[in-house]
Amino acid sequence: KLSRRGAAFVGHRDTGLLQQGQHVGLLIVGHADTGPSHSSLPERHRAGNPYGRVGFAEDGAVGLSDEAIARGERHVAGEPGHEYEIRIRNFEAPGNIVAEIAALNRIRKAHPALHSHLGVRFYNAFSDRILLYGKMTPAGREMILVAVNLDPHQTQEAAFEVPLWEWQLPDDGSVEVEELMSGSRFVWTGKQQHVRLDPAALPFAIWRLTPIREGNP
Repeated sequence: KLSRRGAAFVGHRDTGLLQQGQHVGLLIVGHADTGPSHSSLPERHRAGNPYGRVGFAEDGAVGLSDEAIARGERHVAGEPGHEYEIRIRNFEAPGNIVAEIAALNRIRKAHPALHSHLGVRFYNAFSDRILLYGKMTPAGREMILVAVNLDPHQTQEAAFEVPLWEWQLPDDGSVEVEELMSGSRFVWTGKQQHVRLDPAALPFAIWRLTPIREGNP
């Protein structure tokens, strides 16, 4: 079967080439979290495979088998004159984003607005290097608002618009805010706010917004 122990996959989506048993594609260094067993793959992906150590996935990915990795094999033959190296990635190396990914998974699980890919809306951030978007809960009681620094090297900051109109609030209305990565809480009053994102610290912010209505703080 294909390895699930961090082997990289060599992938190509031209299944016509794969049906001919050719091993072409792009080296992707990463973890193979989901890899079907070789025996479960359609016959058209197994037929004509001259390398018993290589398996094909339904989407056209190929990788070394567990047995091949255990023998210390690190290369998959490609087109004539080309070879692809299988590298094992250390996910605990300095600069890893394991903590951030774990936090994002917890946030996604905890907030109904993030349980579907539907309903994303983009809002105004007054910088081309800041992306601002949000998602409402199905009942519309709260919103997850996200700001992302698109510049991987420099700190970026911008004014942006809090979408108060989504709750029919006036431009000087208020929302309760929880910054979900840090857990800090505060109140925004007024439609225009400001964000500063440093890629060396955290290149994004995720806020949970709840409207404050008159007489019901």
